Amino acid sequence: EMQGAARAARERFGAVHGVLHTAGVVDDDLIALKTQASVDEVFTPKIQGTMVLDQVFADAELDFMVLFSSTSTATAPAGQVDYVAANAFLDAYAESKAGGPTRVTSLHWGIWNQVGMAAEQLHSDAGAHAGEPVGEQPDHPLLSQRVRDARGEAVLQATISPREDWILDGHRTKAGHALIPGTGYLELARAALRASGEPGPFEVEDLFFIRPLAVDDDAERDVRVKLRPTRRGYAFEVRGQLELDGRPGWELHAQAHLAIRPLEVPGEVPIAEVEARCTKKILPEDPNGIRTPQEAHLRFGDRWRVLRRGAYGDGEAIGRLALRDELAAETEEMGLHPALLDIATGWAMELIDGYAADALWVPVSYERMRVHDDLPPRLVSWVRNHGDNRDDSEFV
Repeated sequence: EMQGAARAARERFGAVHGVLHTAGVVDDDLIALKTQASVDEVFTPKIQGTMVLDQVFADAELDFMVLFSSTSTATAPAGQVDYVAANAFLDAYAESKAGGPTRVTSLHWGIWNQVGMAAEQLHSDAGAHAGEPVGEQPDHPLLSQRVRDARGEAVLQATISPREDWILDGHRTKAGHALIPGTGYLELARAALRASGEPGPFEVEDLFFIRPLAVDDDAERDVRVKLRPTRRGYAFEVRGQLELDGRPGWELHAQAHLAIRPLEVPGEVPIAEVEARCTKKILPEDPNGIRTPQEAHLRFGDRWRVLRRGAYGDGEAIGRLALRDELAAETEEMGLHPALLDIATGWAMELIDGYAADALWVPVSYERMRVHDDLPPRLVSWVRNHGDNRDDSEFV
């Protein structure tokens, strides 16, 4: 087809004096989430496209060939490892043609103003101002606004403080520093999807906690959540506002991929069978909530005192959890209640090989979590140790 296109051009216009190779595709995603097919889609226009042009014009006496590369080969933006590699190929190809009959130039473009691939990726609005409201506004305790960021993209935002938000006030270090628990990001992901019109099941993949999101007692902080569409769902990130050397900015606290796809409905947890096996260590029922080992290192609020009873067996444990009656309605607006989920995933950490209660153990990532909103609620945490220094929690 390209041979035919070149032939048609010569028939209509005469000799071809130069070629501009402008094709390209960007598909931002974490390295771990890229597939061979998605990488090939990024490689094809730049790499295979260049080789096609090399064959089509092999015998042509061109004055020039210009390859549209990118400054990304120097800046290496996150999520674009395949795009960077494809542009590096263009640079290498141009260098390989040095001294040949055709002058081949690999041109490093930055972001064009309002046109081009970057502009399309950003969905920018020339008339938009950062911070201005856009679209339908969310209604969630942790997400109260939908605004534009500096790129013109829509983001979900809230202003949080320990004075106003229990998720901070009730989750503190021993020294008293208030910070968002890891499970808070799970609820932010769920809330962001629901606010974006995604009502169905989803799977959280590779949620990484980059840095703690802490707020001083006498301060407040703006937090932004962004969802960027991918081939399988959404890239998810949480950023907090900060000021550095007198300049405002947004630092990254957590990121993940949210896969939107049908999920197999899990079977019923065999509660009676598990309880019958878990007789090695019994935590007697306490209607006020059982104190967990983590409280030796963290200062939890009332919402974290939710473990009513628990029992351990060989490599597994089962616990029953519940908020106080006057707080139970919070689960209607917070489908993944951060305090309940925090204790559900961490109350039986002594199952982990090498666990010692004299040190604070905190997660740095969650590999996978599947979320079904349409299942009947059960305040049960079933934790099993698979012998690979990880615990596998099932809770609904």
